[in-house]
This record gives sequence, C-alpha cells and structure tokens, in this order.
Amino acid sequence: MQLFSKKLSEVNLVLLVAAFLTLTGNFTFLEKTLQIYPLSENWLFVGSLFLFLFTFLSALLIVLCFRWSLKPILILLLLISAVLTYSTNNFGVVFDHNMITNTFETDTSEFSDLVSIKSLIYFCLLGQLWQRVKMLLALIVVFVIVVLSFSKHYTSFARENRDLRLYITPTYYLYSSVKFINSQIETSAKPFKEIGLDAKINKKSDKRRLVIFVIGETARRDRMSINGYDRKTNPYLEQEDIISFKEMTSCGTDTALSVPCMFSILERGNYSHAKGKNMSNVLDLISQAGASVIWLENNSSSKSVADRIEFKDYRSSENNPICNPECRDEGMLINLQNYINEQNKRDTLIVLHTMGSHGPAYYKRYPEEFEVFNPICKTNQLNECSNAQISNSYDNTILY
Repeated sequence: MQLFSKKLSEVNLVLLVAAFLTLTGNFTFLEKTLQIYPLSENWLFVGSLFLFLFTFLSALLIVLCFRWSLKPILILLLLISAVLTYSTNNFGVVFDHNMITNTFETDTSEFSDLVSIKSLIYFCLLGQLWQRVKMLLALIVVFVIVVLSFSKHYTSFARENRDLRLYITPTYYLYSSVKFINSQIETSAKPFKEIGLDAKINKKSDKRRLVIFVIGETARRDRMSINGYDRKTNPYLEQEDIISFKEMTSCGTDTALSVPCMFSILERGNYSHAKGKNMSNVLDLISQAGASVIWLENNSSSKSVADRIEFKDYRSSENNPICNPECRDEGMLINLQNYINEQNKRDTLIVLHTMGSHGPAYYKRYPEEFEVFNPICKTNQLNECSNAQISNSYDNTILY
C-alpha cells in the first residue's frame, strides 16, 4: 500500500508540474489569443485551450517521467521554462529551432540510454507502468472530449492562427529542441559540396575594385533617415550619392539563420542549414575567383560562413583598440587601410560583422557622445522602460 501511494504521488507530481507550467508559462499565448477570441464571448473555448494544453503536456510527461528520470526532467523543464517564459513575456522572443540554434552557437551533448531490460521488468512487476497507463488513458479521454466538444473552434483556431502556437510553453520549445537536434544531425552527416570551382573575375579594365560589406545587426530600414525616418539617424549617408533598397528583408529574425542564408546561393524559401552550410557560399566563390576576401568579426560569430576565408576577431582588446568596456564596431576600421594597401592590384571584399543594434541592451551599443536622443532606457529589462525610452536608445545605435 505504501509502495502504491509512492508511485501514485509521482504521477500527481507530474500533473502538478504540468498544471503549473500550463498556467504560468502561457501569458503571452493567452494575451494574443484573447485579441482574436474575446473572453466575454469565448470563455468556454479559451478555458478548453488550457485544458487541451494541460492534458497534452501531462500525457507527454507521464510517458517520459519514471522513477529515475522524474526529478531531473521536471527540474530541468521548470528551470528552462522559467527563463524562456521570462524572455517571451518581456522581449517577445519566440524559441523556435532557429532561436535554439542561435543560443547554442552563441556559447549538444549525447544522451545515454539509462533504460535496461532489468529496469523495465522491475517497473512492470511493481505495477508502476500500469498506473501510468491508466493515467495516460484517462488524459487521452479528456483530450479527445475537449477537442470534440469544440471541434469547430479548434479547426478554425489551427487554420487561421498558426502563429499562436509559437507562444505555447513548454510544448513549442520542446518541439523546437527536437527539430534543432535533427537539424544538427542532418547538417553534420551531410558531405560538403564544393561548387563554382571554375569561377573567374570578369573585368573590363585593370582598375582595382573594393567592396566593404557591413552586416548591420538588427538595423531596421524604417529607422533610417535615408529612407524617410523623421530623425537624423544617417546624417553622413544623407550627404552621399547612394542607392537604398527599401524593400529588402532578412531571411529571419535571428543571426543563426539570417547570416548563413544571406551568403548562400540558395533562395530564401528553400534555405536550410543542412544544405546551406554544407555548400560553398558566395564568399567562397569570390575567393575562388581570385579576389581577396576577409571577414572581420565583432558579433557572436560568422555562423560558419567564414570558415574557409581569412578571419579576424575584434571581440576583445587583443585586436580591437576601442573597448570601453564593450568592443566597438569602429575598432574594425583601425589599420584597415593597411590591409587594403597590402592587396596590391587584387579586387578586395571586406565583410564587417557588427554588433550594431543588438538588443535588448541598446544603451550599451554606442559611446556616450552618440547619446543624442533622450531619455534612454538604461537597462536590458525593456519592460521597465517606456516605448519612447526604448525608441531613443535604439535610434542612438543606428546613429552610431
């Protein structure tokens, strides 16, 4: 009887954690759902959504959490969910598989098989598996009843509001984690494909060409005065004869996806890391053709784009003389003319990967003398600042 109570308490703990995560981890999901389904007219359906999430999560944890894995899984799930829920609620961050890739690349371990034949027999003999099967069946019944009771609502909800699923905690980041792992395995298993080995530079004269390509981290086109923004965020560029491609958009909202996609020969619609990172990119082709190509880094990394060309890191004072304490993007310009001169008559491509307007600590992205727009947000806790303060801080980064 004591053993039965112990095993039952483990199931109850799973249900308690599932209920806690469902209620506390989905404020953003609830907020966005209520914008589409007002509570006064859809309170039963909204309530059923939480029952739907609870039963689904409970069933998943019932399957995964046994005696040896119960506490580690639940503790890890609670800790990760707390961090991710905070990021989603305060910064609107969606933890899809690209964001998880971004997290890992800014800084996978293999999982050993802990389940033996002996332990499976042990669990079966003690009746633990049967207790879980009964609870699992009960949850499935509740799950089916909920879906059938609001079938029309769920059909419409799934078809017309696909983006809402991105805010479900912890289900969506667990799904994205699996997708991330699959992507890593697929990328590492695929052989590298060299293309453009016959690339040549087509020149009509002996005149040397120089291109400096700046990757402006999180630089929004609608915050640039050259594109009609009412603040003078590009005072020097406005004086130049420039062409502004106002309709350009990045491949994604995170560095891990956007940077390799930007330099891939693949189109945005069919880009994947498995294909893109295992194939020669634009910089490889330009280098292969005979031009000098160098990548100067002051962000997190080149995301594998510069693996086969010259690379120089400016994230520390070793190479960057302008660190106070953050190493400034302008430090990449020091001695750059010397490098250009050393290339003699070769065409040259220089890529500057900047920290730019990387958030949420916008106030750190520029020196004091560039604090033109005030008041600013002097914290990375954007929820503590007004929209005007956040906007001022961001505009200062663009100005710098």
